[in-house]
Amino acid sequence: MAIICGILYMVVIDFIIAGILSQEVYCGCGALLLLWAVPLTIIEFKVVLPRYKQVKAIDVLINEYSNESGTRRIKISELDEKIDKISTSIKQACTALIRKDKKIMAQAK
Repeated sequence: MAIICGILYMVVIDFIIAGILSQEVYCGCGALLLLWAVPLTIIEFKVVLPRYKQVKAIDVLINEYSNESGTRRIKISELDEKIDKISTSIKQACTALIRKDKKIMAQAK
């Protein structure tokens, strides 16, 4: 929208300058294009620009969420690794305790 309005304004200025320098038909065309450009500009600033700002704000929030979820995913994987190590050591300790108990029980008979 901004590009279209900018082009229209440049064409309007060209037509008005050409109309001042040569014929009045160009001035009328410039005025007609100006009647089209002004409402487009108003629509852009009242409708399109606020929506664009909302979309940009949402994009920023999505990026922050993605970064935060990535760091949490890393922390979760680190905690899973710690859990695996601890559970492995507990299993080994239980197995060693059972073997030791079996030896003690075998010696007691």
